[in-house]
Amino acid sequence: MVLDLPNGDTTSKLCLSEVFYSLEASYTLVSIDHLNNKGFSATFSSGRCIIHDESSTRVAKIPRNEKGLYKIVRKGNEVNVAEKALILD
Repeated sequence: MVLDLPNGDTTSKLCLSEVFYSLEASYTLVSIDHLNNKGFSATFSSGRCIIHDESSTRVAKIPRNEKGLYKIVRKGNEVNVAEKALILD
C-alpha cells in the first residue's frame, strides 16, 4: 500500500507492506509499531506526529486534529485501493 503523507509544504510517498485491508473501513490506520519494525521513527510533539526514515530524513509531518487524532486528510475522493486480496482461513 502506498500512502501520500503530508510533509510540510510537500508530500512524501510511503510504501507499506504486510498490511491488513478491510472494505468496511473508511480510513487507513497505520501502526506505529509496524513503522518502527520497518526502521522508521515517530515523534509526537507540539501537536504533530513527525515520522523519519532509517536515514533520519523526515517523511511526514502530520498535525493532530481537534479529536486528538493524527489524521491524514485527503483531497477529493481519494482512497487507498487494495491491489491484492489475502484470504485467511
